[in-house]
Amino acid sequence: MKDHICKECGKSFRQRSSVTKHINLVHLKIREHMCKECGKFFGDKYYLAKHITVTHLKIKDHTCKECGKFFGQKQNLMQHIDFVHFELKNHQCKECGKFFGTKQQMIVHIDTVHLKLKKYTCEECARAFAQNDNLERHINTIHRKINDQKCDECGKLFRRKSTLMQHIDLVHLELKNHQCKECGKFFGQKYHLMRHIDIVHLKLKEHKCKECGKTFSQKSNLRRHIVSVHKKI
Repeated sequence: MKDHICKECGKSFRQRSSVTKHINLVHLKIREHMCKECGKFFGDKYYLAKHITVTHLKIKDHTCKECGKFFGQKQNLMQHIDFVHFELKNHQCKECGKFFGTKQQMIVHIDTVHLKLKKYTCEECARAFAQNDNLERHINTIHRKINDQKCDECGKLFRRKSTLMQHIDLVHLELKNHQCKECGKFFGQKYHLMRHIDIVHLKLKEHKCKECGKTFSQKSNLRRHIVSVHKKI
């Protein structure tokens, strides 16, 4: 029986201490446990310890027997098995019919996609987020400038895991999946492909010199022109 209810969001708990903990973490945004390695804050000592174990000590002692992949937490291993190997998706969204592996994922989907809810606001810049994880990632990367995503190949640090993965794909694996249909040239990023099409095939020149009216396809070329021709820095 869950008879302890949070007055802020209506979520129920079995113990009063759990309600208090929930309010401090979710609604009051209290983060008093700091990681000495990277400066990241956590609302609970347990999550701090888990973060140190998985992120800094790189301890991954839970192995998937199907594919051999390692995980730092047992729950992540079980979730991996359900999603990847059993392909379990039992929670269906009534709005669009999409299936999800967990109820929490479905709720987040409904809140963000259908209700357009953004409940978590950054106290530094007032930017709102649909998920608390996204808010914390925003605070750590934008305001605290934490670079805790390290490339094992070259040691370079990144703020976001997505940027790290992009770096590995482009620099170390040299993956180039975006092909130009005009000339067949491959690019590592869609942005570089679009830029190539604009400059090479469409001949777009959107950077204009205010001094002489000459146009350039890239801002760097315009700057170089101003410095060398008009002698202005």
